[in-house]
Amino acid sequence: TRYISVTGVQTCALPIYLKMIGNASIEGTTEGNSSTATFDMAVNAREFTFENFYLGNLISNLKLRKGHLLFEDIAGAVNKTQYVGHLDVDLAHDRLSGNFSSPTTELADVAKILDGFYRFPIAIDGSGAARATVEGPLNFWKLDYKVDSSFKSVRLAGESFDSLTFNV
Repeated sequence: TRYISVTGVQTCALPIYLKMIGNASIEGTTEGNSSTATFDMAVNAREFTFENFYLGNLISNLKLRKGHLLFEDIAGAVNKTQYVGHLDVDLAHDRLSGNFSSPTTELADVAKILDGFYRFPIAIDGSGAARATVEGPLNFWKLDYKVDSSFKSVRLAGESFDSLTFNV
């Protein structure tokens, strides 16, 4: 379809509700029924939020296979931040796993991405790069994650720093 407004998705065969908000164009195929559904779709989304993560504008190959919602070959942008990656949502077990890389990352954009979970209490700004791996339940506060990042010309609450390295 050329345009669809998304406000949430109830999965066909499993009692799980995924919070997805935004506008998208979708092209692809579906097969099966509510118990054996599969699909392959090319998605172009705008102002997209997934489970309270603001992902901005993105394109991805979206697939449903054996209870897994797969966002493959994601390429996205939030303001000046650009990212690539993939995400596997295990619908049967309410879990997700994924890897993301952002060669151009703005700290203010990271704050916007996380704003659905955590509002930074101070202004933050700086440019750099980041990589992240996430795995765990569909609950931000219970996710396991690994982040490697480095930023320069950082400003935190009006204070300036030449660099900031954040690896957890």
